[in-house]
Amino acid sequence: MPELHWQKSTYSQEASSCVNIATAPDGTIRLRESDDPEVALRTTRAPLKGLIAATKGRPCGEVSRAPSVEWEVVLQEYSLPQALESRFAVSLAHLLPIAHRNPVFRSLYPVISMWSLIVTDSATVEGMVDGLPAIAAMDGVHTVLAWPYPQETVLFQSTDPAEAVEFTARLIEEQRAG
Repeated sequence: MPELHWQKSTYSQEASSCVNIATAPDGTIRLRESDDPEVALRTTRAPLKGLIAATKGRPCGEVSRAPSVEWEVVLQEYSLPQALESRFAVSLAHLLPIAHRNPVFRSLYPVISMWSLIVTDSATVEGMVDGLPAIAAMDGVHTVLAWPYPQETVLFQSTDPAEAVEFTARLIEEQRAG
């Protein structure tokens, strides 16, 4: 594998503990800590831009001041053709505009986790304990998952993102009413 050209932020100045970034020949982005240069994370532009947009100028863990602002960021980051960088992002690019048109989803904060759309009442990531269902979107299949997500309890599956959004919105309304 060719040697990567690692860069560090100009804000780091001469500090020894900082994050380095490089673009690999395959177009993926690599991140590493200067303290442990043998360990590098691999990502693509859309998720990295989403991370930067979600944290820029805000305290750690704060999502946004309003759900509408977060929807704008998420819709922009996962729009075509940017989403073509990842097969997961392509499925999300088809799902997100449909979810955004739904009033139940639009009233909540959107959070993207790998290939899933999670919505929450909380303005902070740490506050995400409302247990609302999520929609995983991968390879054209939209799977509604029950909370907690790591158990992957499938509630509904469809190749139609609108069906998955409507099913999930009904679940959220029922959960909020109960």
